[in-house]
Amino acid sequence: MKKVYFHTLGCRVNQYDTETLRAAFHQRGFESAWKAAEADVCVVNTCSVTAESDRKCRSQVRRIRRLNPEAFLVATGCYATGAPQDLEAMPELDAVIPSKAKEGQAIVAEVLDRLGLSCPDQAVFSSPGDAGGLTAFGERTRAFVKIEDGCNQMCTYCRIPFYRGRARSRATADILEEVCRLGDGGYHEIVLFGIQLGAFGSDTGESLPALLSEIEQIDSIERLRLSSIEPDDVTDELVDALGSLPKIAPHLHLPLQSGDDGVLQRMRRRYRYEDYRRLVERLRGANPDFAVSSDIMVGFPGETEEAFEHSVRAVGEIEFCRLHLFRFSARPGTKAAAFPDRIAQAEIDRRRERLGNIAGEVVDTVRRRQIGRTLIVLLEEPGADRGTAVGFSENYLRVQAAFPKEMSSKNVKESLGQLVPVCIETMNSEYLIGRVQ
Repeated sequence: MKKVYFHTLGCRVNQYDTETLRAAFHQRGFESAWKAAEADVCVVNTCSVTAESDRKCRSQVRRIRRLNPEAFLVATGCYATGAPQDLEAMPELDAVIPSKAKEGQAIVAEVLDRLGLSCPDQAVFSSPGDAGGLTAFGERTRAFVKIEDGCNQMCTYCRIPFYRGRARSRATADILEEVCRLGDGGYHEIVLFGIQLGAFGSDTGESLPALLSEIEQIDSIERLRLSSIEPDDVTDELVDALGSLPKIAPHLHLPLQSGDDGVLQRMRRRYRYEDYRRLVERLRGANPDFAVSSDIMVGFPGETEEAFEHSVRAVGEIEFCRLHLFRFSARPGTKAAAFPDRIAQAEIDRRRERLGNIAGEVVDTVRRRQIGRTLIVLLEEPGADRGTAVGFSENYLRVQAAFPKEMSSKNVKESLGQLVPVCIETMNSEYLIGRVQ
């Protein structure tokens, strides 16, 4: 039996796409290799959201080739779709397969064709719904379900719509079937995601709040979480659903990108900072403990010192529970790549460091408020200390939970993947720390 190894870079959509590829390879008679050196076929699922992402993809291709000189090495994903010529120039690769219009079936079929192996038609699928959905998600304790692909935003700094195409929704029936299968398989938390998650239903007449209400009725699912969603896609109906459906985690990742209206306009973001602030206010009006994480880009062309200070102010006002900071990266083919008033790299680095320090203080303030509270934590992996496990709370904070001393390490291991109440007693730089109740 031949073995296939996957290395995935980038977002949760890529991680999900890798799992559909894994399932398609398994249906062709392959088994998974968990080390590149042990595989007959190695697949690198690439990301191209920034120039640094491109560099990491090329680095991983070279690393895998060093580890396994004999494997058939394939690159697919966004970088392979957006700039295939870059990867085709790499002697380490045997194949570059753009994936914009191809999913599990077509990519696997092309790999097998190049290997000279037979490719029967009856045991393949081109999308998760065609095969009844995924029943497992790697070795994770939570499951991710892609409900949408593609993006209609066309932000001036981003190439993803060119790689992924326009927003396309999966059918609600397919999604529900997959969620049921995952719930029956022991996953208690489901994360719904897409490239533009809030565009779900825009092409089919379905709606995200209605989908959430249907998943809420599935007994095996204890917690439901939404992944990153654009602020302007959060409707009043969705806010109501987030506040009224008890299984939905009180957390959203809302990319802000900048706290300055002028920068947001040049980015072609479809909201202003005050719109964003009011949205957070509405979410916390229904639940004062509602947590918000975000992305902010530093050094966008034309970002004056005053504009940067508006982002600094926003971090303090919103009080994010987690913040990802990105340096502006000029992507060829985007409008922003040709914008004037570029910021010097040294200045971008200075701003990022300052904003990172401020964000760290804000996040610690948010975390400190949890001390004395009991949070519901999905235990995901053993902790560094004996008798502990680590996972995420409902408000997306990392928690290390200590079990009663009489529990064995076997009992702790068996608790992974379970949702348990944890009383928070203290914190360090990495975790909230508490005891299982």
